[in-house]
Amino acid sequence: MIPRLLEKEIYTCSKSLHKAVIVLGARQVGKTKLLNAMRTRLAQEEKAIRYLYCDLEEERQAVNTTSRALLDRLVSGKDTLFIDEVQRLDDPGLTLKILFDLYPNLMILVTGSSSFEMRNRLTEALTGRYIDVLLYPLSLAEALQAAGMGTDKALRKPAADALLNDVPRYG
Repeated sequence: MIPRLLEKEIYTCSKSLHKAVIVLGARQVGKTKLLNAMRTRLAQEEKAIRYLYCDLEEERQAVNTTSRALLDRLVSGKDTLFIDEVQRLDDPGLTLKILFDLYPNLMILVTGSSSFEMRNRLTEALTGRYIDVLLYPLSLAEALQAAGMGTDKALRKPAADALLNDVPRYG
C-alpha cells in the first residue's frame, strides 16, 4: 500500500482532539485502506479496537441503533471504534452523535461517501463533535514518495518533471 500523506494528520487529530474523525471521499480513493492502516498502527499501541464494515448486514445492524444497551455492548472494553461505509446506516449522524456523547473516551473514526447529501446527513447532528477529511486519489507527491524519490523537493523535481507527461496519459 502506498502510504497516504493524510494518515499522519488523521492519526494526530484522532489522538489529540476529542472529535470524531470522518474520512470522506469518492469511490476507490483508498478510504478503507487508510482505515486499515490506522487500525494496524493503533493495534501496535495495544488499543482495543472494534471495526465494523457496514456493507455486511450483521455488522451494520450491530451499530444501526440508538439503544444504549446495544451500544454499550458494542463498545464495551474498546478504546477505538472504526465504522467503514457509515453511509449505509439509517441515521449515521444521530448514531455517531450518541456514540460521541455517551462514550467520551472512545476514539471514533469513520469512512463514508463524499456526496453532498451524505455530508449533510452526517454533519447536521454532529455539529462541534467532528473533523471531516476529504481523501482524494493519490497525489503526485504520494506517488513520488512511494517510488523512493524521498522528501527533498529539490531532488524530486527532476523525477516529477519526468513523470508529468505520463501522469495525465496513464494515471
